[in-house]
Amino acid sequence: TRPVHSRIRMDVRKYLGAVPTLRSRACKVVLAGGAAVSLLLAHEHLTSAELGRPSNSSLNEASTVSPLAAMVSMLGLSRAMAAPSKPETEVYCFGSAQYNQLGLGDGANRAVPSLLESLDGKNVRKIAAGLHSSAAVDAEGKVYTWGRGKRLVLGHGDISEIPYPHPIEGLPEIKEISLSENVAAAVSVDGKVFTWGTKEVIGRPGSGARPAQIRTLDGVRVVDVSCGPSHVLAVTDQGKLYAWGSRYEGALGLSDAEGESELVTSPVLVDGVKDVKSAQCGNAFSLILTNDGKLFSFGAGDYGQTGLGGGSSSERYTRRPSQIKAFGNIKIKHSD
Repeated sequence: TRPVHSRIRMDVRKYLGAVPTLRSRACKVVLAGGAAVSLLLAHEHLTSAELGRPSNSSLNEASTVSPLAAMVSMLGLSRAMAAPSKPETEVYCFGSAQYNQLGLGDGANRAVPSLLESLDGKNVRKIAAGLHSSAAVDAEGKVYTWGRGKRLVLGHGDISEIPYPHPIEGLPEIKEISLSENVAAAVSVDGKVFTWGTKEVIGRPGSGARPAQIRTLDGVRVVDVSCGPSHVLAVTDQGKLYAWGSRYEGALGLSDAEGESELVTSPVLVDGVKDVKSAQCGNAFSLILTNDGKLFSFGAGDYGQTGLGGGSSSERYTRRPSQIKAFGNIKIKHSD
């Protein structure tokens, strides 16, 4: 059975105001465990101190919306300059450092946000946090990873633990990054997809020890990618959705007619949803947002994470993309 964790939605401005080290800062992106934009993911066993919150605050203030796991929180902050052409950025981190996923090198947990000084001057544009590892993309498209190297998710050729952000060699200019405890994926500025990690989930031949391009996607231009623990989704500039990895409980959105193998080793087009804007992978489930503001889901729904109103054993998972109709005519702008 999969462990149940909590995803915590918070009011970012209220939260940052309660953390003295971040007062007067302008928050640009909040990232934790692979989630972004005003969402903080927290492991259900983390204390208030580990979350960087006052000790008298209550987790009851938040609502549980997804059974995902995270042990590290990261903030990408914009720092105003005197006359900048583009704002300079800083990266802050807090939470568990059990495997040096904070990138501070000392293996010590942080109860309040701490500046990740080794990325100063890199002008970081993207950050991502996996279960025990983290990644960042700078203004020049260079990718840095650090933390636990188990299952090759750091992309440096082995399973060594990396205590500080370290650049990955051999990648072109990257604009998007996603990683989980088993796999990582990056999208180049020209829409190519590069993966590394557990070989069963990278969507291409090879060991997964270092990044390599998924050649079967050469004919399309990818604009978004998301990594779950055991599956990956990619969205093209034409609004098409591709999936690969484990089909467990319908996580890929494929019908039985599209093969019975539990493992899909190369990208397959998911034809059950059109005009896709973005995709997010959870633990054996997926959320898909279309350009007209509709939200679809498929996969495991035993904790209600698909939003389809499941509950009985026969509704424990949904294999094909299904619209979450509880929103009615509301147009969704972002999901995570």
